[in-house]
Amino acid sequence: MRGWRRGDAGTGKQEIEVRREVFETYNTGMDEALKGLLWDSEGQGGYFINEYGRVGTQMPWTADQFYELVRKSDPHNYVFSSDAG
Repeated sequence: MRGWRRGDAGTGKQEIEVRREVFETYNTGMDEALKGLLWDSEGQGGYFINEYGRVGTQMPWTADQFYELVRKSDPHNYVFSSDAG
């Protein structure tokens, strides 16, 4: 992780992107965890439901749960590339 903070992830690359399947898995898990909670209870919209029908302002986990979820990064979950700029 220290290399990631330097901006090159220790790879000599400049860009880091989450792999699509990792992104989808995370969002599916978040959507499932939100089902039945207050923020999703309106069902057809409201303050917490965005134009895509998703809760866009809250997460369903406690801070400790979220920390456990993200504290260890697997480099295989990311695509590293050179700056295209």
